[in-house]
Amino acid sequence: MAILIMKTYLARSPLGYFLFDEKGRFLRYSKKEEEFEKLKPIPDNRFLRENFRQVMIRAGLAKNDREINLLLSRIGIELVKQRLRRPNYEQVIKLLAGTIEQLDKNLNSFSERLREWYGLHFPEFTKAVKDAERMVELIAKYGKREKIKGVESQAKRSAGMEFSEQDLKAVREWASCISRLYHQRKQLFGYLEDLSRQVMPNLTALAGPFLAAKLLEHAGSLEKLARLPVSTIQLLGAEKALFRHLKAKAKVPKHGIIFLHPLIQQAKPELRGKIARILAAKLSLAAKIDYFSKEDRSKELKKSLDDQISKLLS
Repeated sequence: MAILIMKTYLARSPLGYFLFDEKGRFLRYSKKEEEFEKLKPIPDNRFLRENFRQVMIRAGLAKNDREINLLLSRIGIELVKQRLRRPNYEQVIKLLAGTIEQLDKNLNSFSERLREWYGLHFPEFTKAVKDAERMVELIAKYGKREKIKGVESQAKRSAGMEFSEQDLKAVREWASCISRLYHQRKQLFGYLEDLSRQVMPNLTALAGPFLAAKLLEHAGSLEKLARLPVSTIQLLGAEKALFRHLKAKAKVPKHGIIFLHPLIQQAKPELRGKIARILAAKLSLAAKIDYFSKEDRSKELKKSLDDQISKLLS
C-alpha cells in the first residue's frame, strides 16, 4: 500500500505561523514555529497573502472584517514601533554633524561678541590674541586686564576703559559659558569620530569624521551614498551652483562639500577639479565597501588615494 506524503507550506507573519496544504487550504495556526517541525513544511507566504481575511476568521483571530481591520491597524502600529526601536546610528551621525556645525556658527558669533565687549576694556589684548578659544579661556580665568600673565606692560598702558567689578563679573561669566561650549564641542566631535569609525570606517578614514557625516547627511543614508555615481558625490552640496550652470550657463562647479577636504583646500586652484574627481571616486568606493561588504580596508584605500594624488602633483 502506497503512502501519500502531503506537502505542507508554512506562512510566517507578525501574528504567528499558518500551515497550508499543497492546494492552499488552511490547516492550522500556532504562535510557535516548533509545533510544525515534524511536518518539515516549506516556507511560503503565498497562500496567506491570497486568502488573508478568510484565514484570519478560520484561525479564530477575528470574527468579521471590522475586527480584521482593527487587527491590521494594531499590527501596523507595532511594526512601526519595532522599526523605531532598531538602532539607527546613521541618523545619530547626521544629527551630530548638524549640531557641531550649528555650534561652530554660534561659537564664532559668541566669541566675536566677547572680543568686542572685552575690547572696550583691553583692546590691545583682543587684537593680539587671534585664537578665539584661547582668548575666551584667558578672559574667563583672569577677567581684569592687569591679572592676565604675559601682557602686564600692555595692560598698564592700555587705552581701554575701566571695568567695574560688576562689569568684570558679567564678562567673565559669559566667557566661562562660551568656554564650556568649546569643551562640549570637543566632546561631541570625539563621539562623532568614534561613531563614524564604527558605522563607516573606510569613508571616515578617507574623508575625516565631519566630512563623512556631511556626505551621509546630503545623500540621506549610507545605502543611498553607496549607490550614487562618482560625479554626483563630487558635486554633493553644490546643487544650486549646478542649477545656475544649467539654467544661466554659469561656471561649472568643480566640487561640492568635498571642498572641506584638506587635499582640495591646500591644492592650487587649477588642480582642484582633478583632485576632486580622484577623491570622489575613492569616497564612492569607500562608501560601497562600508555598506555592502563592511570590511575595513581604510589603509589600502588611503594609500591608493595618496599615490594617485602624488602622481598628479609630480
